[in-house]
Amino acid sequence: MDSLLVVEIARSLKLPLKGLGETTWKRSEIQRGIEADQSYYFRPEKLTAARSRGANDVASFPNPDLAIEVDLSPSLIDRPGIYAAMGVAEVWRFDGETLTIERLGPDGRYEPAAASTFLGVRPDEIARWLVAEDTTDEIAWLERLSAWLRNDLCLAQERMEEAVMNEGPARRILVLWDRSQQFRGL
Repeated sequence: MDSLLVVEIARSLKLPLKGLGETTWKRSEIQRGIEADQSYYFRPEKLTAARSRGANDVASFPNPDLAIEVDLSPSLIDRPGIYAAMGVAEVWRFDGETLTIERLGPDGRYEPAAASTFLGVRPDEIARWLVAEDTTDEIAWLERLSAWLRNDLCLAQERMEEAVMNEGPARRILVLWDRSQQFRGL
């Protein structure tokens, strides 16, 4: 999956993020590790923690908010179980044709989500840009993606707010407060 897609969506929504690429997340507390195809920070406290870390030792970094898995063949390990044990809030799974967005529930299991909590886009919208759109000219692809995001930005923002509203009052207040701090640069 092209990391430009996630970065361009976040840029269009004016959301800060930190891309972590193909990071191998080794966690002694769960005695396991996993290498995400792509991973990102969105939450302000994780962005701050990433900035304050001088070392490249991944053990000192917080776990990602979003992990992306390109699953072209069945996995021999329990990837969802490892991500859940790490507390990764959202996982995107792409099989070469379809994309599934899964959100970590209070029971520690992933459930399919209608849209990304962080970016407000639906799985079919993301898959379109990975499968249906012509990617032979990356600059032209990026220009078409940018135009689509400009035209549909309000719709994506409304979906993000709807996703927050479905998370319950306490979570809703926390998320809205976090977003207000992000936009103020705090």
